[in-house]
Amino acid sequence: MNSPWPFSSAGFPALPGPFGDLATLSFDGVKVPRFSDDLINRVASATDILSLARPIVDLKRSGASWVGLCPFHNEKTPSFHVNAEKGTYHCFGCGQGGNVFKFHMLTRGLTFPEAVKELAERAGIELPKDAGGGGQAPTLDGRPLKTVLYELMKLASGFFENELWLPQNREALSYLVEGRGLSAEVVKKYGLGLAPDSWDALMSRLLAKRFSHKSLLAAGLIKARSQGDGYYDIFRRRLMIPVADIENRVVAMAGRTWRKDEDQNTPKYINSPATDIYTKGRLLYGLHQARPHVRNGGLVFLVEGYFDLISLVSAGVKPVAAVMGTALTSHQLSTVKNMAKEVHLVFDSDSAGEEATKRALPLLYNLEMEGRVIRLPEGHDPDTFVREYGAEAFYDLADSAMDIADYFVSRLIKPTGGTLTGEAQLVTRAQEVLSQVPDAAKCQYLRVKLAERLGISPELLVGNPAAKRPVVIPRTQAKLGERGAGPRDPLAERLLRHVLTYPESASVLTWDLTEIWMDLPTKPLLEAVVKQYEAAGVLSPENLHLEDDDLAGNLVSLASVSPKTLGQAESKELAEAMIDKMRQNRKRHDQAKVTQDVRAAEAAGDTELVLKLMANKSV
Repeated sequence: MNSPWPFSSAGFPALPGPFGDLATLSFDGVKVPRFSDDLINRVASATDILSLARPIVDLKRSGASWVGLCPFHNEKTPSFHVNAEKGTYHCFGCGQGGNVFKFHMLTRGLTFPEAVKELAERAGIELPKDAGGGGQAPTLDGRPLKTVLYELMKLASGFFENELWLPQNREALSYLVEGRGLSAEVVKKYGLGLAPDSWDALMSRLLAKRFSHKSLLAAGLIKARSQGDGYYDIFRRRLMIPVADIENRVVAMAGRTWRKDEDQNTPKYINSPATDIYTKGRLLYGLHQARPHVRNGGLVFLVEGYFDLISLVSAGVKPVAAVMGTALTSHQLSTVKNMAKEVHLVFDSDSAGEEATKRALPLLYNLEMEGRVIRLPEGHDPDTFVREYGAEAFYDLADSAMDIADYFVSRLIKPTGGTLTGEAQLVTRAQEVLSQVPDAAKCQYLRVKLAERLGISPELLVGNPAAKRPVVIPRTQAKLGERGAGPRDPLAERLLRHVLTYPESASVLTWDLTEIWMDLPTKPLLEAVVKQYEAAGVLSPENLHLEDDDLAGNLVSLASVSPKTLGQAESKELAEAMIDKMRQNRKRHDQAKVTQDVRAAEAAGDTELVLKLMANKSV
């Protein structure tokens, strides 16, 4: 059977005819994976779109749909609809819509092949050999790699948590409750634990559950001895903090020293290494718990450390997430953007915290997010401040938070001794930041403020010529350009949406309609519908996976949440009426074109062409 999609899974022209179990295309020298129709349909059928959407959107049942505030634009009235039965979503506010793959791509920042792989693993569906160009899906202990890692991290977290509450470890629990002022409820809420003073306690426990050393190594829980004579636990004699992803799955651990007799050369924190389920710069600690508070207020406080967050939450400040001691990344901010329109940075008042705050400016500007900076008193971090002064004092600081552009300008300029070299370095630093802000209006605003502070003309701050700024073409514009698509036709879009809403009327769409569709951007969707109906005898809109076609995807998703008010005969009759109207419009278009050509030929004195055109017009 031919593919029902005119475009490959990656958005490039499909290979003619059937493409079997798997095919790959080459684009600019890069191999692009394509998956079979059957595989993608199996993954889509096995994925509950509600389980993807609920961690991000607060959904409530409304008739046949689930409704909530759209994660793709700011709104006060819910217009985001999810059809659980069909596995689609659509926002009536911004027009964004699609299926499980598109939702996963947009909310996780993934490509289509990556989304297919992740959802396949999530559903326990094994990908064919060489799927995605990376060979057979990796396994550990005879099971999918990520499945094993998630299970291991959950067991490790439970092991450490249980250790903390044992009678012999009362001193560690006392450190948290009495020393750091955390309630037992908060300690349990965040799953805090204790790694015992042992070289192999965790390893022995997990090996007894029939996991292999290879699996424990892959999870970042053990290391091989340098002598090559065995392995040992990475985490020992430390308070343990489990790190969970947005779906509340433990993906990593952080271990902190707590004993007074600890060697001063011992690092305060040891963190899990990067694994197949954990990349530090892609996660924000505590976000899965803060999500409803962030969404309700449209604001998130970003802090640096684990205990900064835990102390703030314990004091009553709820919309908090932590970057876990690393530099803030655009991926972390993209995740937050789905929930909040404003970010308050609450980094430490030391030089490292100051630098981290200044580096956040272009990231926020590029994502069109508002940013403010909460300045803590000298010598304080969020943990120590809120424990000493309380939540009310923290919110007082938040009320007077400085705009991040003003903060950047005020902190960039430091005494240079009046030397030419020092002044030139300031200008260079300012230019480097300006070169990272593609938005013209914001770049000009920042340029003027920097110039005022530097005492120079704004024209001298032209950005760093050595920095290459990428030219970004909007996805829809790029796609339409590639396809040579003409202007959009509301009637054509209305007809396709109608047929997708009433699949029983799909028989009215035939191949001869492609002639009157000309170069409309919905032509690929028309061809996909005709191909599917011709091959199967029925139309299944949920299986029209045009992931990289925004217009088609939105029409499919909009149809999935549109109420049905017509019977079978009525829906078919209305579809035929719209087709007749399109034929009439095309005929008038053709006649007008001939008339225009005749006038042009007459003006050029080409009598032969005039006669030929008139003959064709009369046919």
